[in-house]
Amino acid sequence: MKEGFVLKWRGEEEDSLRIAYNTIRDQCFSEKTFWFGWNETSLVLPRPFDVRALNPDWDVVRIFSPHAELRAQWRGPKKVVLLLTEDGNLSNALQQMQRFKLVQKFFAEPGHRVLVGTLPKTPVPGVSPSALIEIAFPTALDYGIPANSGQMLVAEVQLYFDNAHRLHLTRYCTIRAENIGEREVRPYVQPTDTI
Repeated sequence: MKEGFVLKWRGEEEDSLRIAYNTIRDQCFSEKTFWFGWNETSLVLPRPFDVRALNPDWDVVRIFSPHAELRAQWRGPKKVVLLLTEDGNLSNALQQMQRFKLVQKFFAEPGHRVLVGTLPKTPVPGVSPSALIEIAFPTALDYGIPANSGQMLVAEVQLYFDNAHRLHLTRYCTIRAENIGEREVRPYVQPTDTI
């Protein structure tokens, strides 16, 4: 089992997320970087990184790669910027920069999240050809990542547990297309479990 490190950005600048991202971009986000974010009026689903992620208007934003996740969200009157990683060397290097402080360690286990939607059988006018469709909503779910018919999008994650094996945080690592049925889906709670 790996260790998961949670570090807090020490700066309280108005644009802390952008400054933190630019400070660690080469160490953490040089390849396969994704993001998602939301506020009261907008929602951007997980997708390849673009500069909209650094907009300070997001209430919650997460920028992630296989190496780390940088997240910003409001906690009371302040926006807190955290970095999550399982790389002990990266954690130590960032702490030595004096801009990040280790705030907590967890046990990290790999996991997956299946993203909602399927590729429509026929193109939908006005919708990106790579957008998935979810009939229940009904809405186009544009993740900006292509998936073929018969595929689903899967997010690889690291689950951060405490000593009592209670889930505290989920760190997103990457997103990719997989064939439907390739992955066994198991619920956290089995029908025979008692609570």
